[in-house]
Amino acid sequence: MNDTHLRFHENCARYRTHKPTALSKEVNSKLLYILASVAQAVQERSAQALTPKTVLSLWNACKFESTALHLYNGACLLFDETDAVKLEYVEDVKDFWTKGFGHALNYDMTCDLIKDVVRFLKDRQVTGRFLFGHAETILPLVARLGLYRDAEGLFGGGKRGGAEAVEDGNGVPLRRQHRRGVLRLRGRRGAGGLEAQ
Repeated sequence: MNDTHLRFHENCARYRTHKPTALSKEVNSKLLYILASVAQAVQERSAQALTPKTVLSLWNACKFESTALHLYNGACLLFDETDAVKLEYVEDVKDFWTKGFGHALNYDMTCDLIKDVVRFLKDRQVTGRFLFGHAETILPLVARLGLYRDAEGLFGGGKRGGAEAVEDGNGVPLRRQHRRGVLRLRGRRGAGGLEAQ
C-alpha cells in the first residue's frame, strides 16, 4: 500500500490551503461563543481567569490524562458534564467542517484509498490486511461512504455533530455511551467535576 493513500490529507495541496479556512465566520463565531461560556463556567468554579484557548488546552490535558494515564483527578476536575458535552460538540463541529461532510474536498481526497480497498476486496489471493489511520483518514473515508450523516443540522439540539467519530483515536476524557444517537456521559459528580465510575 502506498502511504499517500492513508495520508492523503498531507499530500493534497488544495486541502492544506483549504483547511485553515474551512470554518465559516458564522460557525467560528458560534464555536467561540460556546467556548467562552465554558471558560466562564470553569472560571466561576476555579476562580482563575481563563480564555477559550486556555480552556481548550486544559480540555486536551484532561483527555490525555484520562486516556493515557487513567487519571480523572487532574485537569478533568475543572469540567462538569455540561462543559464536557459542549467541548466535545465544539470538536465535532470542527471535525465536520475540516475532515467530514462539511466540504466535498474533505472526502474527495479518499478516492485512491477507496480504489485500493476495492482492489484488495477483489483479490482473492490475500486473506487479510490491516490498515491503520487517524481521524484525518477515517473521518473523510466515512464521509465519502456516506455513513453516520446526521439528519439534523450542526447546531440542532446540541447533539454530537460528528457521530462518525465514535472513537477517533484522540481519546475521550469520560467514559461515554451512545443511546439513540444522543451522547450520554457516565460519571458521578465529585468536588468540582466528574469522577470515573
